[in-house]
Amino acid sequence: MNCNTPGMLSLFYYIKIAMTIIFIAAPIILLVLGTIDFLKVVTSGDEKNMKKSVNDFIKRLVICVIILILPLIINIIMSVVNVKSYKECFANATKANIEKLDEEYKKKKEEEEKINPGITTPVSETGTALNITPGKFLKKYNNMDYYEVIPPHPKTKMPLVIFLHGDGEYHNFSSVSNLKLMNFITSGDAYVGEEFIFIAPHGAKYDWYSDGITKQLLSLIDYVSTQYNIDTSRIYLTGHSRGGMGVWSIANKYPNKFAAIVPISGTGNIDASNFKNTRVKAYASSDSSDNWCYSNSKNNCSKINSAGGNCEFVSLSVYHGQTANTAYTKELFNWLLNGK
Repeated sequence: MNCNTPGMLSLFYYIKIAMTIIFIAAPIILLVLGTIDFLKVVTSGDEKNMKKSVNDFIKRLVICVIILILPLIINIIMSVVNVKSYKECFANATKANIEKLDEEYKKKKEEEEKINPGITTPVSETGTALNITPGKFLKKYNNMDYYEVIPPHPKTKMPLVIFLHGDGEYHNFSSVSNLKLMNFITSGDAYVGEEFIFIAPHGAKYDWYSDGITKQLLSLIDYVSTQYNIDTSRIYLTGHSRGGMGVWSIANKYPNKFAAIVPISGTGNIDASNFKNTRVKAYASSDSSDNWCYSNSKNNCSKINSAGGNCEFVSLSVYHGQTANTAYTKELFNWLLNGK
């Protein structure tokens, strides 16, 4: 049981007041009613009335005792189910503690607003405000599940960022919600100069590059773009591992669809001429766990640059599973959205 919020602590405070009133009022009521019964017996002198009054008094006494021992019964039940923290809640439920906790919450909120100014202050002046609820949501379109993150101040003509997951998330798609990247997005730390819509779709088993999954993904991108009136000249694609392979493949099949792509630890057989109008930043690690895509990504960048494109290869030194956590930084999103 958690009573570390002003609301919960206030609830225990008022329960404690109500219990105090009951403990005081119950004996007084019992005494008053008993006195009335006694006076009735004395004044009437009727034996039947006397028995009835005694029975009524005993009933009231039983009810009063039940009321008085009710907290003890609750205490026993709580102990049996191992809920012990409620005792601390009652002990801490004072007006002074509530005011103190309320003040702490206000200060904490102010500090969070200072740390994440992008969450509270819209910095992009383009587009009109969208009347939609900010937050992270699990949705489905055309039989494709996807996570969607709506920023605090959504507007029309915003950029769209798409993330393609790796093999580890195929059988447990909910784990995408706990990725460092997802936390980076939902915290607002990835917003650099402006906000954006973010989606992370669920791919088919070990596949981001067959015609079926590719068309399904493009259909989802078009749906989200229409739904939120996305700036279609600023659609960005990124992915890790198998998702990085998908980034290379999809961008190669559909030139000019994406303003920039970021494949991380993924390989791809590409036609370099298809990337002349798409900025590329490819990440791979020199660690042995990632050597299967290191040379490929590096060579792809060389070919794109030779064909007149713009590709930057970034060498990392962490194992394969950590390349995404290392690559997704504020600097990368600044490059992705602002080209610098």
